[in-house]
Amino acid sequence: MKTHILSRTTRYVLLALFVVVFWHILYQYIEATATRIDTKTGTFVEALTPGNEISYIPYTQTSPSTRLYQSLFFDSCLDYSLDNGQIIYMKDLCDVTTTDNKNFVVKIAKDSFRADGNQVTLDDVYATYQHVLIENVWSTSTFDAYGDVAIERRAEDLVVTFAEASIDNRIFFTYFIIPEHIASVTYDDYVAIAAIEDIGSGCASVVPGVRDGASLVIDVSTCEDTSFDKYQLKYISEADEDANFSYIDIIKGDMVPSDDFVTYQIPQRQFAFLFFNIESPKLSPKIQRALGWFINHNFQNEWYDSHLIKNQLVFTQFLSTGDNVANYLIAKNPDLPIDKYDLEKLNIQQLPAEITLAEWSTPVYFLDGIDGSKTMRIFVDQAYDSVTIAHNDGVPFAPTTYNAGTKSFYYTIAPYNANLVEWLNEYTIIGKKWGEDITIANMDIYYLTSPLQDDTQVADEDKVSIAYIYHPTLDYVVDRLAEIFSGAGMGDYFLFEWYDDPDSFEGRLLSQDYDIVLRVVDLWQRNDWRSLFAGKNPILNPSLYSEWSFVTALGQYADDPTNTSIYNNVLTLYGKDMPFLIVWQLFNTVSIRKGIDSQLSGSAYDYTYNLYQDIYHDVSLGTRLSISWENIINAEHLNEFLRTGAVDMVSKTTIDKTETDTDTVSE
Repeated sequence: MKTHILSRTTRYVLLALFVVVFWHILYQYIEATATRIDTKTGTFVEALTPGNEISYIPYTQTSPSTRLYQSLFFDSCLDYSLDNGQIIYMKDLCDVTTTDNKNFVVKIAKDSFRADGNQVTLDDVYATYQHVLIENVWSTSTFDAYGDVAIERRAEDLVVTFAEASIDNRIFFTYFIIPEHIASVTYDDYVAIAAIEDIGSGCASVVPGVRDGASLVIDVSTCEDTSFDKYQLKYISEADEDANFSYIDIIKGDMVPSDDFVTYQIPQRQFAFLFFNIESPKLSPKIQRALGWFINHNFQNEWYDSHLIKNQLVFTQFLSTGDNVANYLIAKNPDLPIDKYDLEKLNIQQLPAEITLAEWSTPVYFLDGIDGSKTMRIFVDQAYDSVTIAHNDGVPFAPTTYNAGTKSFYYTIAPYNANLVEWLNEYTIIGKKWGEDITIANMDIYYLTSPLQDDTQVADEDKVSIAYIYHPTLDYVVDRLAEIFSGAGMGDYFLFEWYDDPDSFEGRLLSQDYDIVLRVVDLWQRNDWRSLFAGKNPILNPSLYSEWSFVTALGQYADDPTNTSIYNNVLTLYGKDMPFLIVWQLFNTVSIRKGIDSQLSGSAYDYTYNLYQDIYHDVSLGTRLSISWENIINAEHLNEFLRTGAVDMVSKTTIDKTETDTDTVSE
């Protein structure tokens, strides 16, 4: 009897286990054959660290990295994406057509209504382009290049004419359209109006009354091209580093909260430039080249490798380490007080008894403690009919000791001969051949009659000035430049001048009272290179360098970047004068929550703009199962599941999204 009871219990237990296992396997099979569909739910949270502030109001910030947020609230005639560094244009609010990339016709292509109920009209488009871009009523440096654009308002369309044909003229039509009645008000009035009025025409809206004052919550529930309900921007500081970040999906900045995140360094189309003012009396092409070579050779270090990108653009060829930059600076700026110790530290040697002058060379020596006079034997590069030497642009002296056979002559210098003065002495050696005067070389000699005191200070007005405005990364660059200058014994030759006010900085540029300008430049259009040096506007082009041949070559390179002969021509022209140096390319450090990063395409990490476009369009915070009986009763699916434990089929789709109109402007 007891055995019978145990046997019955065993049967019940086995039956229960069978039911549990059966339903578990059945659930797994149903799940494997079901389709996972993204649901429109949840809040995507982006954390912004200091220095990464954004604005969703157009024309308060115009960088590409803010475009996503502004596009949620405003329309533009054309939208764009970046594909392998090239801009792909797509129709948004308007049809934009052209046959020559110079004259464009603009028509409204879709009905779009602002949050206040008013329709976006062609008058809004005209006012935005005429006042904000062409007249540049808000003095945005980005739009200075559009001052010569002409616009004509017709009954059904606009005609926009550029001074020159260019593929990149189309970027003009990607700026956001604002209402006609505020396109010409003052900037302060515009910001005030945009803060309280619903002037946007996009699908998003700001969620009012958020308790957290450090957050901005954007309602995107009515937007058809994303899978979440809200997009929250959460500002955090270094004090929050140990906080619980389990609710955050992406962090922009150097703060990496935990192992739950994957960190990427994503390039921007921004570059740090050193612009050499070619009209500065303290600079010359020789100094510009030597400085460029020196900085390029010494700037990179471990911090650079971790935070910056060595630019891979056309201007990457350097012919020297620039170790002779100090010699050139001293020769060009004789007011820099330098003693014997400094000269030796700069590898400037005592004047030897014999000197060999190579063609076009400028050797630099120093001389101190002589008693009476100093005689040296000077060898020249080839035999001349005669040779003369001039001191400090004085009357040339013809030494009778010149011997064409040995290609040498003796030359005596002394204070009483008036060919040796305290501090800098410049000598020019000229040879006569076939009746023509040929400059053989120059020679500089620093004559120190008494050692300078250790506390000698270089006056600021005698230093080479480097002006720059605040940028999150520029402080490092300045520190690094000061470090490598000081390490080479040139620390006292440079004066770094920092500005925190854009108006004061631009005033300095307009006055042209600077030697070098350090600034960040957006270069995400192919034609930006040409535009940068097309004119001598110190705001756009602080180098004041505008050579027709260089500008033409840049334009040719922009249109045909794979042409080797054009590329080499640009390099040759650049290397001759070197009006600027690219120190680095910026990138954004972002940490993305694991699981979310797997939903992004590989191209998302090519550029910051692509990353946020992919997040907005492709990331899903929730899914639901869509069960298909046709898939469940499919014998092939069942057999595969029993054999492998999985079903090889497309198991995930996305919610229906409005298809992007990819009609591009005709070229």
